[in-house]
Amino acid sequence: MIYIQPLGNISLSLLGYVSEVVNSIFDKDTKILSSIVVPRSAFIKDRNQYDIIQLLTDLGSKLGNMDGNVIAITDVDLCVHIFDYVFGGADDRKEIAVISIVRLDNSFYGLRENTDLMLERIKKEVIHELGHTYFLGHCDSKLCVMYKSACITDTDFKGSDFCKCCYNKINFE
Repeated sequence: MIYIQPLGNISLSLLGYVSEVVNSIFDKDTKILSSIVVPRSAFIKDRNQYDIIQLLTDLGSKLGNMDGNVIAITDVDLCVHIFDYVFGGADDRKEIAVISIVRLDNSFYGLRENTDLMLERIKKEVIHELGHTYFLGHCDSKLCVMYKSACITDTDFKGSDFCKCCYNKINFE
């Protein structure tokens, strides 16, 4: 089972899309959980962002031991102390991942809205972060979904599938 945890104001249609993506790639049943408020303990006031490490810690405590992996979707901007921002992150020990939709939206960059492009970016980041919960690291192949996205152009360029090497490493059991 893969649980989809909305954090903040995430539309039901987007959650349904994520559920379809997860089910098709991981061949697992999904369950959309009730939305929860983004934990304020993760907020960094001077950056106006949420620390992903603290957010994952708080989620791990709140969700306890789920019988399956968790992908959280949030509408707040995420960072880690050594980077200005991150699109998402994962705690493979707790099998929990989170992505933010903020920087996956063209409007963040002052560009014209493109729903199809945003959905493709969300798909790639969801698969990527869930891949980490299955103990996959970053891949050197720029076409693999497990390639690290340092910027939005990396996300746009990489594929939405696992390369053969990563696919062979992943254990969907």
